[in-house]
Amino acid sequence: MSQSTDQPSLQNTPMSLVVSTGRTGTQFFAYMLDELVPDCLAVHEPNPDGFILATQRIREAFGDDEVITRFNKMRAPLFGELVAGSKTLYMESNNNLVPLLSALLSHYPHARVLHVVREPISYVASALNNVQNSTYTLHGDTDLRKRICADDFAHDPYHGHWQSLTQVEKLAWHWQAYNKMIREQAAGHPHYLSLSFERLFASGDPKPMQAALEFMTGREFSLDKLSTLLLNKQNHRERAGQPRQIRRLTEHEQDAIYAVIERCKDAHYLAGNLPRPV
Repeated sequence: MSQSTDQPSLQNTPMSLVVSTGRTGTQFFAYMLDELVPDCLAVHEPNPDGFILATQRIREAFGDDEVITRFNKMRAPLFGELVAGSKTLYMESNNNLVPLLSALLSHYPHARVLHVVREPISYVASALNNVQNSTYTLHGDTDLRKRICADDFAHDPYHGHWQSLTQVEKLAWHWQAYNKMIREQAAGHPHYLSLSFERLFASGDPKPMQAALEFMTGREFSLDKLSTLLLNKQNHRERAGQPRQIRRLTEHEQDAIYAVIERCKDAHYLAGNLPRPV
């Protein structure tokens, strides 16, 4: 692919992209790499976060060159730090990159993609309880961001019916669509690794985290050190507590989640090769 911008590029710098549906602990990777790899520039959803570019990729059918031009411009300050400074690795965890993956992997073929997958019931419950800016939850009634949804895909079984879905059903759609979008773009990539959120953060075993970090960096990591960092994360979460009422899923809502996932199982969301929205 041709480079159509004079902005700094990282084509010769090791790059890792951590992607998911969100609510998968990916922010922790930036913390881990800051602690363990001094020459890694590790960021989580840096500003601008790429949300607008992701929607343009889907809704305005932005091609690969346009995506790369705008992505490199967005990341010019960070890429400039890498070019001028002592950092030799770049890691970005950001679910807004999901619709951009095929373009990014075409331009940065040596990039590594870590795909973190959380169990759907756990994901939806976490998203419902994650109040952002003290005002809204993802796909909730007060969510002001015009997020990618079933109405953006003419072939989606929920196209034209999005507004009739409950928030729980919308989150189930998001879980299915984003995980499928990642796999369709990256699963055939030579540097792709998928790991479960539960194995990384809830199993008590540091080996999955070791595998993730070694995959992203090509470095070796001590299991003892990782165990300590993971334990610190758990202790911090327990000390923080839960200052508000926890929203729990009913059995009916859990059934609805699996119904949405099943209905969307044959849909395809391959960014860069999408039918134009109608």
